[in-house]
Amino acid sequence: MNTPPESNRPSAAPQAPRRAVCAFSLVELAVVVALIGIIAGMAYPRYQSSLSRYRVDLSARRLATDLALAQTAARSTGAFQGVTIDPGNDRYGLSDQPSLSSAGGRYSVSLGDSPFFTTLRSARNENGDDVTLLRFDGYGRPDQSLSAHLRCGDHIRIVTVDGASGAINVTTP
Repeated sequence: MNTPPESNRPSAAPQAPRRAVCAFSLVELAVVVALIGIIAGMAYPRYQSSLSRYRVDLSARRLATDLALAQTAARSTGAFQGVTIDPGNDRYGLSDQPSLSSAGGRYSVSLGDSPFFTTLRSARNENGDDVTLLRFDGYGRPDQSLSAHLRCGDHIRIVTVDGASGAINVTTP
């Protein structure tokens, strides 16, 4: 019995049937990009409004906190503490407090700069007169009332200081 010698060559594997390659056509890709653009276009105004609301809230809370700082400093030292207000330049400062930066000087905040980008539209007392200096006495009582209007985009906040009690509040008109 003669059997043929076995071949050392591997036998070819059976070929699987070719499948179609899954891919996106240029038209499908263009439709998806257009839909993303439409959705982003609808979301952008809402994002801008939310950013403006955040900025004006941040500015109002910062002003209210700094007014409370001056009031507390007046109580703790038993001496007058002043807050200068400059609506024309969107800034205010605490006259008797040192700067928070290492450059020295007096404590000053510019609401028109980053991160606030807010306008200090007006600062008036109960008679409608402009307020450029608000002073707290040694008991923390202000020498006059204050109503400061802050605006960023369509959003407005009002920071008030009650002339009689010294209460500081932030309100939305």
